Amino acid sequence: PLSVSIACYFPYPKSAYWPINKNHHGELRDEWKDKPYTGKPDLDNVAKAILDGLNAVAFEDDSQIVSLQISKSYDERPRAEIQISDLR
Repeated sequence: PLSVSIACYFPYPKSAYWPINKNHHGELRDEWKDKPYTGKPDLDNVAKAILDGLNAVAFEDDSQIVSLQISKSYDERPRAEIQISDLR
């Protein structure tokens, strides 16, 4: 049995940044800090794609997963962080 934790980080839209001028140099607007990511793709589709890609690579089959935690948020460095724990 395995436990999997997936954290997905998506890029901020261009509108989240101040325009570059004498007062701002393209910094992130305050209202976008800690704002949850509610856009596409849906969490279930993200989980399916990642787990299918790890099938036969990180584990024998995704049927071994008994616990799954997944989140999505904004970050300036888009990525997916995956942790797999053996529950034996």
